[in-house]
Amino acid sequence: MAYRYSHQQRIDWIKLHNPNYPNQHWHSDIVYRPDEILHKEFFYRKRTVKKKINPANICGIEYAYSYNCPAYKAKDWTYHWDDLLRDLKRLDWVIDNLVDLDQIIDHIHFNEEEKTVEQYGDHFFTTGGQHRLCLAKYLELDEVEVNVEEYIFDRERFQREKRFERYIPKFIEEGFLGQWYENNPRVDFVGIDVKGFDNKKDTVFIKKKFAGYVLDRMSELRRFSYRGISNSIKSMKIESNKRNSIVSDQELYLLDTLLLRHNRSILSKIFI
Repeated sequence: MAYRYSHQQRIDWIKLHNPNYPNQHWHSDIVYRPDEILHKEFFYRKRTVKKKINPANICGIEYAYSYNCPAYKAKDWTYHWDDLLRDLKRLDWVIDNLVDLDQIIDHIHFNEEEKTVEQYGDHFFTTGGQHRLCLAKYLELDEVEVNVEEYIFDRERFQREKRFERYIPKFIEEGFLGQWYENNPRVDFVGIDVKGFDNKKDTVFIKKKFAGYVLDRMSELRRFSYRGISNSIKSMKIESNKRNSIVSDQELYLLDTLLLRHNRSILSKIFI
């Protein structure tokens, strides 16, 4: 898209209103997208609040099919802040209509069109008002009031998933999971396949946090199958359709019958 003012003219205009422009060392930094956040799948949206932020902490933008959008670009393509200044769509209008810094700052703070950012820790990504927030960053304004969508790192889920990932190879080896199993870190349960002498397969859903227990208990019952008798007798009192979901510590005893069956223990022919 052709603009009235060239890249260099835009740079000169910024210098006119912020003589510190040559000392800004982030012009060649990549303009990141929110989906490039490391482990983004473990963040959850907590709330949206209106507050003041320092534009210096804006490290990226979200904009469909423009600016730093990678659609139809080469795999190694990157987009930098200097590129954004060159491409900023409404900057021609600002240069033509706002004659001094006070007017530009008023324009940045004007709230008829909302300014919105996503927050991940100390980093912000603009999702609305990119044009004004980019100007605020280049002009080094101390603060701008915006709508902030706060995203919080779910450390507990992250740790759970990392632990579970360590068990996946063993689960596949034991036949609990298929060879092409793909983990979904957004859910806290997994369906495991249990087989017996007849090779009939049943799927049992367990909380991922019990994965280590399943493997340890299976190993124990493989050596000492009689240790599963008591729990297996107890589980016979539970309707069979209620034994295929184990979500609490109190329900772990239901596993013994299933694990005896998976181990092809002769005892599994007794407890059905």
